[in-house]
Amino acid sequence: MQRIVHANGVITYRFDILEGLPVQTHVSTRHGGVSPAPWQSLNFSILRGDEPERVRQNRKRLAEALSLQPGSFVGCRQVHGTGIAIVDASDTGTFKENCDGLVTDTSGMPLSLVFADCVPLVLYDRRRQALGVCHAGWRGTVNGAAEGNCLGAVRRVRHRTGGHCGGHRAQHRPGQL
Repeated sequence: MQRIVHANGVITYRFDILEGLPVQTHVSTRHGGVSPAPWQSLNFSILRGDEPERVRQNRKRLAEALSLQPGSFVGCRQVHGTGIAIVDASDTGTFKENCDGLVTDTSGMPLSLVFADCVPLVLYDRRRQALGVCHAGWRGTVNGAAEGNCLGAVRRVRHRTGGHCGGHRAQHRPGQL
C-alpha cells in the first residue's frame, strides 16, 4: 500500500495489487478536511451530526486531491447489508439507496463508499475492466454480509463480463488508517 500526501493536505493510500492496471483505488484518512472534533477533519457523512456544508467541502477536497470533479462520484447509503448496485454513466453524482457495494464497467467512474472502522473490499476484472467496491462492516461480517457482499460483487462482475471468471483481482484493507 502506498501513502500519498496530496498538495491540499488530504492523505490517501493506494492498493499495490492493482498497480499497473487502468484503475485507481484510494483509501482516504481523516487528514486534510475541514470538520472539527468529534469528526476530526475529513468526514464524509452528514448522518453523524456534521454540518452538510463541511461535508461538501470535504468531498470537494478529496475530489481535488484525486483530480476529479466533485459531482462525478457515485456513492451509496450503506446499511450494513448485502445489497450491491450496478452503476453506469447515468448514475454520475448520485447515491444509491440501501446497498453496501457498487459495481461498474464504465471507464473513469469514481465509486465512493465510507468505511470508518469497516473493511473495504475491491474487486477488478481485467477482461472487461469492471470494478467493484464493497463495504464489510463488523455487523455484516458477523452476520455473513461481508462474504455476501464479496460473492455478490463477483457474481455481478461475472454477469457484466458475460460469465467469464478469469482475470479477477481482489484486495481488502484495514478499515482504520
